[in-house]
Amino acid sequence: MLVAKTEVAPAPLRWYADGETLVYQDVIFHLSDLYQIVLKKIAEARKIFDEDLCLSGRSNPACDIPSLDLRLLVDNWDAASPGHSFLTDPRNASYLEPLQDWLITRVMKKNVLFNTFWTQTAEGNWEVSADAVQQYEDAVQRFLRAIMVPFFIGTGQHGRRTEFISIKWRNTTLTTRKLFLHDGQTLFVLSYHKTRSRTNGSRWIARVLLPEVAQLVTLVTAYITI
Repeated sequence: MLVAKTEVAPAPLRWYADGETLVYQDVIFHLSDLYQIVLKKIAEARKIFDEDLCLSGRSNPACDIPSLDLRLLVDNWDAASPGHSFLTDPRNASYLEPLQDWLITRVMKKNVLFNTFWTQTAEGNWEVSADAVQQYEDAVQRFLRAIMVPFFIGTGQHGRRTEFISIKWRNTTLTTRKLFLHDGQTLFVLSYHKTRSRTNGSRWIARVLLPEVAQLVTLVTAYITI
C-alpha cells in the first residue's frame, strides 16, 4: 500500500515534561494561555450579549436581563418533527413563555430604543429602521464569532469544520438538531468518527459546553434567535 511506504514526517508538536507546555516551531504555548483565551472570549461574548443584544448601554442599563436555570428545563431528544427543540417542548412553556417577549417589551417601553428601531413615514405609518436592524445583525455576528472559541475549544477535542458550522439548534425537514439539554447542561452531538468509512455506522460523540457558555448559548437561542 502507498500509505505503508510513505515516510512519516517528524512530529510538529512536542510536549515539555511538565505536561502543560508544548512547542511548535518557534512558538511555545502554555495551557494557561489556552485558559485565558477561552475566558477572554467568554467575557467578550457576555459583554456583547448584555450591551448590544439586550440593548443595555450606559444610557439605558437593563437591570433585569434574563437568566435561565437550565436545571428547570427538559428536552425530548427523540422528537423528530420539523422545528422541534427544547424551546417548543410543552413542559418548558410555563418557564420560557413569560420571558420570551422581554426584548421587544424593552424596546417598546424605552423611548430612546423605540426611536432607534422604529421610524415614522410621511404617511404616518411606523416602519422598522433598516439601519438599526443591520447594526443589530452585525452585533449578532460579533457575538457568534466570540462565543465560537469557547464553544469550539472549551468542549474537548473538536469536530471537523463542516460538522461544527452545520450544528442546528432545532430540527429541519431533512435533518435533526445537534444541540440538546440534559440534566442542567447544554451539549452538542457530532456524528463523525474515523472508522465510519469502514463500519458504515455513526458514533454519537457528545460535547458538553462550559456552564458560562451554555448559559449564553441558551439565552441567545431562547430570546434572540426566535
